[in-house]
Amino acid sequence: MIPMERAIALVEQVLAREDARSPHVEALPVVVWKTERHALGWLVFVQSPQWVRSRDSMDMLVGIGPYLVDGDDGSVHTIYVVAYAMDDWEDDYRYRVKGPPRPGDPEALPVAVARVLAAEGRVAAMRLLRKRAQLLTLNQAREYVASVSRGEEPPEELAEIAAGPREAVLVPPITTVAGPASPQA
Repeated sequence: MIPMERAIALVEQVLAREDARSPHVEALPVVVWKTERHALGWLVFVQSPQWVRSRDSMDMLVGIGPYLVDGDDGSVHTIYVVAYAMDDWEDDYRYRVKGPPRPGDPEALPVAVARVLAAEGRVAAMRLLRKRAQLLTLNQAREYVASVSRGEEPPEELAEIAAGPREAVLVPPITTVAGPASPQA
């Protein structure tokens, strides 16, 4: 995991570059005001300097989601505020940026379902499955979890439905803006 200070510096580099790209438009100044450790890296939140000082909603810039700085490679990604508020961005990030999970990968859906099934039971496993594979019907999800509970791979047709049509996403919830970062840049 890259250090928090490095994550902040990488986001500040992106912000400086974005300011430099708009010489004809007065850019609204933004500053880093909060960071949070996340399983994928660091979430770096930016806001107007006036709001950071006053916390007055009239000074707040609206519609700005956080940046994700990947903990492995330092790449920087914007998360659209609506996707962040609805938790729609994590699976998209894992799939589009990190690549489809391989069998045995802890982020692979059957592995995640098996982990939750063992720790929290069938209902929690179905809840996870329905959240991550929204195209599955309740009966299909039940069959999927049952196969995992028997130690089997889910049926191929259910695995395909669970993977979903990734190309159908019209507005991706996350966009790469920089990276991967060099170790000391």
